[in-house]
Amino acid sequence: MDEEERAEAAELGTEFETATEVDPAGEAGIDVPEPEATADEDAAGADGAAAATDADEDDPEHDAAAGADLEDAVVDAMRALDDGSGADRETVVARVADGHGADPEAVEEAVQDALMSGRCYEPDETTLKPI
Repeated sequence: MDEEERAEAAELGTEFETATEVDPAGEAGIDVPEPEATADEDAAGADGAAAATDADEDDPEHDAAAGADLEDAVVDAMRALDDGSGADRETVVARVADGHGADPEAVEEAVQDALMSGRCYEPDETTLKPI
């Protein structure tokens, strides 16, 4: 805001603060707990990669992780196939389904998740554009 706009805002009784009035990071006195390691991370070792087991496949958390992996794969495929005007949706779905051995319906869900999370958008009905 310029000085004139600030004066008008002050006349209206509005107050504003700038970012320079915020304490530097770490000086707010907020206690942040350390993250707890999960049993899967402990079993996997220091790298934190969990070993997949047959029992994990029936676990809802495993399904969520697989969905996140598909979402990442969908966005990566969009970037690879984007010719400047976006990527063809059917081609993205086919590439991810073939490359990950996933059901095309699961890939479509991953596309929807990517759209809803703001990782991409649809310039038209047949095109996807990564953000």
